[in-house]
Amino acid sequence: MTDKTSYKTIIIVFVLAFLTACNSDNNGLPKQAERLTDIVDVLVLPENSSIPIGLSEQLSAEITLLDGRVIDVTQADNVNWSSSDKNIATVSNDFEDKGKVTGHSIGKVTITASGVDNGQRVSGTAQVEVSNLVVTQLQVTSTNPSVPIGLTQNLVAEVTLSNGQVIDVTQDDAITWASDDVSIASVSNEAGTKGQITGISKGTVIITASGTANGQSFIGTVEIEITDVVIIHLNLEVAESHLPIGLSENLRAIATLSNNDIIDVTNSETVQWSSNDVSIAKVDNIGPTKGMLTGINKGTVIVTASGMANKKSFTSSVQIEVTDAIVTTLRITQEQVSLASGLTRLLFAEATMSDGEILDVSTNKALSWSSSDTSIASVSNGEDNQGELSGLAPGFVTITATGMANNNLFTDSIQVEITDAIVTQLTIETPDSSLPTGLNLFLTAKVTLSDGEKVNVTDNDAISWSSSDLTTASVSNNQADKGMISGLNQGNVSITASGTANGQFFSDTIEIIITEPILQKLELNVSSVRVTEYFGVQLTALAIYSDGHSYDATATSQWHSDSTDLLITNGKVSTLNLVDGQEAQVSASYLGVESEPASVTMVESEVSQTMGLETAYTDDISADLNQQLKFRGGSVINGIYDATSDIRLAGGTGTYSVDSSPFFADQMLVNNVSYLKGFVGKIRSEEDQLQILEWDEGTPRSVGYWYTEEWSEVFIHNEVLGIIVYKSSPEEAADVTGMQFIYR
Repeated sequence: MTDKTSYKTIIIVFVLAFLTACNSDNNGLPKQAERLTDIVDVLVLPENSSIPIGLSEQLSAEITLLDGRVIDVTQADNVNWSSSDKNIATVSNDFEDKGKVTGHSIGKVTITASGVDNGQRVSGTAQVEVSNLVVTQLQVTSTNPSVPIGLTQNLVAEVTLSNGQVIDVTQDDAITWASDDVSIASVSNEAGTKGQITGISKGTVIITASGTANGQSFIGTVEIEITDVVIIHLNLEVAESHLPIGLSENLRAIATLSNNDIIDVTNSETVQWSSNDVSIAKVDNIGPTKGMLTGINKGTVIVTASGMANKKSFTSSVQIEVTDAIVTTLRITQEQVSLASGLTRLLFAEATMSDGEILDVSTNKALSWSSSDTSIASVSNGEDNQGELSGLAPGFVTITATGMANNNLFTDSIQVEITDAIVTQLTIETPDSSLPTGLNLFLTAKVTLSDGEKVNVTDNDAISWSSSDLTTASVSNNQADKGMISGLNQGNVSITASGTANGQFFSDTIEIIITEPILQKLELNVSSVRVTEYFGVQLTALAIYSDGHSYDATATSQWHSDSTDLLITNGKVSTLNLVDGQEAQVSASYLGVESEPASVTMVESEVSQTMGLETAYTDDISADLNQQLKFRGGSVINGIYDATSDIRLAGGTGTYSVDSSPFFADQMLVNNVSYLKGFVGKIRSEEDQLQILEWDEGTPRSVGYWYTEEWSEVFIHNEVLGIIVYKSSPEEAADVTGMQFIYR
């Protein structure tokens, strides 16, 4: 079952025609002063379908114009949807759900989409059968087991029916989504965004999808971790840096996170897309086409994606040239197509431009696909499966691709034979019979037809994949990764592929063993550092396993360096013999897995005078590892933290009060500091402690509260390489008594 979201709005006025002069920002059609081409056909798709009692299916309405173009009018204002028997099934006319059919009782019903064209009523129909099938299981899947605070992710809910068919019910009215802790993550139940989770605070949350259909209740859950990582870099990926007028291009926003993960945030609610000149090119900012750029007039445009997540803003821009090149030739790349009734396959089209460039326009929104006989074969114009051919009955049919860009019409056609061959055997092929927990395995499904042909049907619409135990392994039915197994927990699981084509049911099952997670990689916390003769730099090695869990292997790893002038003890790198400017490579290995090396540069440095009281107890802070510090305290400065990770680096735990928090919450960007002054004295008749720190980062800054008037000054003449922090005791929760800066 295909769910179409309702963002693609085409305003249609059924007065002189379905489509008149139109300049809406949402319709994607050229502005024309005259009446558009006459309507020659109205289609409601799919023309024949089946839904269980209590569940829904989104239908679409398309009009075919005399020039061959196909326009989606599903949600047009003056399209009216109706059912021949509301006791069997109803169809919605509400904007968000327009064209959505819901089954109520067993039977067959005719669904009609109708309107007025030039004074004449025109309409299209589809047949929907409401069956007595029941839901046997509900599976909730996510593309990523973790979501950063402030970002979103779309979950998918799929039900397996009693006949083995699997359908997507993410947006179904029968489904209710819930989070077990809305302070950690929320999940939407709004039409169009159902199943979309938003990270709110750090923690782990259980997301549940549940529903009832045909008297059968069903429920599925997925565990999602909300992390406090932030986006440190955003990159816009562009297939082409120039775009012809009237054609479209999908841009992608790829974010690099502070834990080095890379995620696609193109469709995230947090990301906003914009064009600096919408008269040249516009970019979609909502719905499934978010990030799609359409050329309007010749010129150059800057497209920007920006947002804010976890209190950190991010942005990226790309320059696109919109050209006045026109399509000189359109070609459907398959010359001859033969397809068994009941199966599907994707068609592809490429356009040759007047400037010689060849573009893949198979899924371009300027292009539409049509069939000369939709009783033999249909071809989709849906946003998620444009160009997908479906064989319906034996016979020959002409499939046409037609488009218009820059006021230029282009078209091509091919002959397609839909055969009456039936599936005699379905076979699942796997590269391995075992899968470690946390990893994925792609299966392949192939059918042998009665005419001897063998066809890969892994991602075919006729095929449904299912797992015998969703706690052990899930299997995807999403178009992008259909047939992919995800290992969840150790155990044995049966994976089944099944389907029906041309009245013939077929299936196959294989056994997969989900094994314990394996060590995938060993990561060092930095790629380059500097060490001085005064203190070393602590590196950490993180062992990352296939199920996503990690282990700090710093102390249990073997550490290596290509320099005999360095000493490495449990990851702490220090100099045995400092050679100014020498660069060395340091790496770690754990259980046979080697990390990527970190570059270590030796730097000869100077040490400042001590601000405050020098004691025997110290903590070292490397400016390479911790470039921005945060000071904390209750009555004095007693803790220094890394401002990014919030990890305590030196001194005590630091407690706030309402009165003191403004004085003990400032941050220092270490490498920007050029001058410092420290105030030290006795607090409550106890030992000396550093009370105030003043510094200059281009503007004067300070932290702390002045109790006594003893102070010292430190002038830094070059960049800071590190800080030695003196503290009042060897215990972790100790007050800061003084500081000494290492610089060059």
